[in-house]
Amino acid sequence: MKSLGLIICCIFTGFSVSAQSTDPSLISPKRQNQAERDRQQSQEDQLKRLENITAGIYDRTTIRRPVYQNIAKIYRKPSDKELEVLSPAKDDLQKFAAFLQQPNTGITRLVKDYGCAENPNSIVVASADCLVYTMPGAGSSFSFRINNYQLRRLSDLTYTGNSFQSTGIMLHGLMVDIGDVPLEDVSAATKGAEFLINFTPATDLKSALKIDLQVIEGIKKDGFVYRRNLAATEGTTYLLRSIAYKGKLLRAVQGVIFNELEFDKRKDVTIAFRVVRRDAESATIIWKELESKKSPLIKSDDK
Repeated sequence: MKSLGLIICCIFTGFSVSAQSTDPSLISPKRQNQAERDRQQSQEDQLKRLENITAGIYDRTTIRRPVYQNIAKIYRKPSDKELEVLSPAKDDLQKFAAFLQQPNTGITRLVKDYGCAENPNSIVVASADCLVYTMPGAGSSFSFRINNYQLRRLSDLTYTGNSFQSTGIMLHGLMVDIGDVPLEDVSAATKGAEFLINFTPATDLKSALKIDLQVIEGIKKDGFVYRRNLAATEGTTYLLRSIAYKGKLLRAVQGVIFNELEFDKRKDVTIAFRVVRRDAESATIIWKELESKKSPLIKSDDK
């Protein structure tokens, strides 16, 4: 089965998998090159395996209800009790109360990535931290597109404890550090924002892979560097363009193969966020949406 969904699934999976174990900002260029070669080989291997899938692909309307309920649990929203353990400090809530009254703004506390596995039914890593942060994404991954914590592979931003990373699959995330700029003053006209706002998403597989490689190495433009990962620093403001492409990302639960992206809100958003508090365990950010567009679609290659 050769389809756009299968091919894109392979192309956009490698960088999020490698980011789980090691902070890319700490890897030497030589190791990064080797990691990239390993990633490309992994993509080819995944494509070969996916091409052997012969079962039908279900959409949300044709999945049997008991199976659908089990699938939906994977993409559930965190409960109120789960959100309580991630509540920002009261001082921060009071300090930024006026800012948070504005539309398309938020305050989010992200805990560092403890390596809690994204198992469909439970959290595999039974450490004390994983037992506390039981929501999708384990409190370290957040989606601005749904304004909630999300599975790492469907998120816009992941906090590792040392850095911020764009870890979503079939997603291009470009971040830039614009320094100590009050978030209230940030707009689409702010220095560093122009490149992100005008950045052209991929339209085909070849250009998608090219962008993928560029954001890993970093794109230098007008004195700024745009990357998929940046060091996390308190008192610093960042811009993020998160382009979540439409397409197919195949998953299987109880023998049912489905498109995972049907359970996600795919959009192209530009976000400004600022680290207002950071400690050994977490980072609290305030953020606002600068722009939101429809999700782009990558065209398939007839070959």
